[in-house]
Amino acid sequence: MQALSNGITMSVNFMIVCLGSSPRTELAEIAGAKVDDGISIDPAGRTSVTNIWAAGDCTSFQSGGKRIRVEQAALATDHAECVAENIAGGNRKITEIPEIVSTQYDACIQVLGNSESHDKVLHNEIDANTFSSWHYGNGKLLAVQAVNAEAEIDRARTLIET
Repeated sequence: MQALSNGITMSVNFMIVCLGSSPRTELAEIAGAKVDDGISIDPAGRTSVTNIWAAGDCTSFQSGGKRIRVEQAALATDHAECVAENIAGGNRKITEIPEIVSTQYDACIQVLGNSESHDKVLHNEIDANTFSSWHYGNGKLLAVQAVNAEAEIDRARTLIET
């Protein structure tokens, strides 16, 4: 049995505990850049101040019609590559659909998309160690969370992108 902070207890077979952080935005603020739960960037990685760019989990960006911040190393690397290319004259856009991959012992945990505004969840249990949750909002697929189900993430990618 697991006790929740509101006093409700429930039986669980699997639990994911996630920790977050607060972005360090002081330098951007001193420079006059807009900050909104992180340094606000446009799809190319530009801040609101000319010639100042930002990348990584200290930034917030538009995804699915809202501003989000994602704390994940692969996304930070993708942002850095995008910004570097754009500073050098490129025209690349950051990845709008967040994707998180984490391997914990024998479990590969993947999250694609942003489920924050979902109103419906469908669960797909393939076996005891392989399952996914599909999050919908207003009839549209917003995100998929999966454990050991890479094929589910691959199927969802096209649906979320369109």
